[in-house]
Amino acid sequence: MLFGIGLDFLSWRSPPSISMPPVLRAFQGDEVKCSMAGTPPMYTGILNESMVLVDITSTPTIKLLMAGNFSCVATSNYGSDL
Repeated sequence: MLFGIGLDFLSWRSPPSISMPPVLRAFQGDEVKCSMAGTPPMYTGILNESMVLVDITSTPTIKLLMAGNFSCVATSNYGSDL
């Protein structure tokens, strides 16, 4: 405790935050990686239209077999980001 103020850093929780454009136009053979920050565990996915291509608890990276518009989504107990 410093100056009578107690700080509990272990209780700080942050929702996921994705650090890329909301929609990414990619072409066949491109690699898409979703970069994010937040309090784990986070469930992350790569979406093509409404189809989930990847749904894992780590940073997803995929090599595309088709072109299209792709989005990343991240969710945890503390919130979500698209």
